[in-house]
Amino acid sequence: LHVIFLFLVSHYTIAQCSGNLVLNPSFETFTTCPPDINPSCSPDYVTYATSWTTTNCPCSPDYFRTCGGVGVDIPANNFGNQAANTGSAYMGAFTLAGMAVEYRELISVPLLSPLVAGTSYTFEMYVSLSDESVHGSAIAAYFSVGLPSIGCFTLTGVTPQVSFGAVTNKTNWVLVSSNFIAAGGESHVTIGNFL
Repeated sequence: LHVIFLFLVSHYTIAQCSGNLVLNPSFETFTTCPPDINPSCSPDYVTYATSWTTTNCPCSPDYFRTCGGVGVDIPANNFGNQAANTGSAYMGAFTLAGMAVEYRELISVPLLSPLVAGTSYTFEMYVSLSDESVHGSAIAAYFSVGLPSIGCFTLTGVTPQVSFGAVTNKTNWVLVSSNFIAAGGESHVTIGNFL
């Protein structure tokens, strides 16, 4: 019953990343203010934050900025009221939405340099559950060689190196952090729910 319930509710998580290997970790460098909620992936408003992209179109995460348009402004927007943890921006994504089939949104960014095999790395990011969410869901980071090809509705062959429990705090930004050992050559990180 618990699994069925999770498929029937929507979860929207907003995140800000930190770290010296992630390009544009706080989404502050941008080309254009996001005009609205991302309608599809054409155009992909996530790419307005320099270096970031959506890995699983037509699923469409959202880019929020203080200069954002209808629904994607900070602090008040379509999903509640949340100031940025630092700066003027954050990303938002449905980590699991209940529909006829599973639906999830992912964001991805290249790393400044590929990871070195056998080296221990720490992945950290700040997360907050949106005010409009009913329940929190797990969030994870998947490091890959090249940009992964992951669908909106199915996951095959994807095992994230870093996984965190359910994001449940709607008021504050919460730091999640974990260490992992690189296989080597990983050049991108993709963030979302991989369960």
